[in-house]
Amino acid sequence: MFPKSFKILDYGSGPAKIHQISLKLLGFDVDAFDFGKNWREGMQYEVFPARYDLIYASNVMNTWSTPLMVAESLEQIKNGLKDNGIFLANYPKSPRYMKDNTDTDMTEILWNFFTEVRILPKNVYYCKK
Repeated sequence: MFPKSFKILDYGSGPAKIHQISLKLLGFDVDAFDFGKNWREGMQYEVFPARYDLIYASNVMNTWSTPLMVAESLEQIKNGLKDNGIFLANYPKSPRYMKDNTDTDMTEILWNFFTEVRILPKNVYYCKK
């Protein structure tokens, strides 16, 4: 779906960095990022501004627990994207740490950070900077 020339960030990769490792084996240029107890040696320790063509977050948005964490994370992601960069993320229904946050709520929040927001099958968000 994306060219191998894309610079990609696995945002919230988890300590095992499974997606990053798999994509690197396929020839993609992928960095891993996580924080707190999930950070491991070899991961990015920050999201560098305007560096990535694509940032994806698999099973991450549902773990954001406060409106402040949502806003700070999305601002970090938006700033890490190049112009016209793409953010892809799923939003699983369970578990959701912000239990009152609906799909509609998340869609509205994403519009505050991106110029285009689409919902793809299986609750995957496609957002463009």
